[in-house]
Amino acid sequence: AGDGADADDAGADGAALSAEAIAANRAKLASKGGPKKKKGGGGRGKGGGGGGGGGGDDEEEEEEGAAKKGKEKRAWDDTGAGKSGKAGLDFSKKGEGGAPAPSRAAVYRASKALDLDADFGEPDAPAADEAAAAGAAPALEKGQSSFFGGLRGMVGGKPLTQESLEPVVNKLRDRLVEKNVAQDIGQQVCDSVCSSLLGKQLSSFAGLTSTVRGAMEDALTRILTPTRRIDVLADVERARAAKRPYVIVFVGVNGVGKSTSLSKVAYYLKSNGFTPMLCACDTFRSGAVEQLRVHAQSLEVPLYEKGYGRDASGIATDGISHAKQMGYDVVMVDTAGRMQDNEPLMRALAKLVNVNSPDLVLFVGEALAGNDAVDQVTGFNQALGEYSVARAGRLIDGIMLTKFDTINDKVGAALSLVYTTGKPIVFVGVGQTYTDIRNLNVDHIVRALLR
Repeated sequence: AGDGADADDAGADGAALSAEAIAANRAKLASKGGPKKKKGGGGRGKGGGGGGGGGGDDEEEEEEGAAKKGKEKRAWDDTGAGKSGKAGLDFSKKGEGGAPAPSRAAVYRASKALDLDADFGEPDAPAADEAAAAGAAPALEKGQSSFFGGLRGMVGGKPLTQESLEPVVNKLRDRLVEKNVAQDIGQQVCDSVCSSLLGKQLSSFAGLTSTVRGAMEDALTRILTPTRRIDVLADVERARAAKRPYVIVFVGVNGVGKSTSLSKVAYYLKSNGFTPMLCACDTFRSGAVEQLRVHAQSLEVPLYEKGYGRDASGIATDGISHAKQMGYDVVMVDTAGRMQDNEPLMRALAKLVNVNSPDLVLFVGEALAGNDAVDQVTGFNQALGEYSVARAGRLIDGIMLTKFDTINDKVGAALSLVYTTGKPIVFVGVGQTYTDIRNLNVDHIVRALLR
């Protein structure tokens, strides 16, 4: 009887031990996917007892400890990484003698010749106003409004007066403001157009439409057509004949794309047989010199730079002298972006312009800007004149508009800038590659404003 009781106790203990092993295995399976079995391991078979289970657990714990071992810690000495550690941290490409290999940007190869008068973007859609001007009734969809559609029935059969033209003035001004023209400039343009229409005798709506449209087209074309056309290629050729480099300084606020615009003009000059040299005078913004170096390598043109923290005016002077010695045709000076109300930076810019007397000072502005563009160009001109050491300060000579391909028919910034400064728009940027540069198409601007 005693032997039977002992057997019962052993069976109970074995059952308890088996349940513990099962619980441990389940925990390991949930956390790690289960232990790995070794050949000839001490795991339990079908009839395995408690001793077999204990041996398997020991091996599994050893494997678990090895799996938890993390990556080996790097050894550091007092000066940083050890000799072997420093070599392991150096991932740069090596050139001859183990020195770091100089990195170079890929040379840009254009797929087609550069044409500054080529079309870009979507073709102009015919305006409903043109049909109205020709005497036909424009077919407008529900909710669609045209530039002159609101004039129907306002006047006709009697001389035009200030009172009768006032609604027209308001519609003209509102439409120009919608096209990104500065509000005060739009008002002045509309007042000028309406003044030219006072007292005219009109007998029909078609006559009013064609007359108002013609007067507006004439006014816009007159504003956008420069009194002095800037022909960069002809000016560079004359400077080369005089055995001196032609100097262009690019100025503007932060982030408008001065360096990219400079590189586009450099590509344009190089494609026409001239040798431009880029001059890195943005010694303020981190990465500005490196950015210009990438452009120089891509275009295979020389770069003159002296790093950061130096006087930009002095770097420009040295760069111009270097270009003259090397026989380069054009010096393209990149300057730091600055706001027009930043007096220290504007004084430095005025110094650079007055000391070096560039042939062309290009203001780079965004085509997306409206009233801001007017404030910027007005502030730059005011600062260049006020901080100049000369009696008559050197002002902006021309304008380059960037991101012109992103504005669709919102071309009012072009009108605002030209109206404010009286200076021509020399180039417009229409994309992100070196060939995406165009001349300003005045007819395109006028059609977009009247659409």
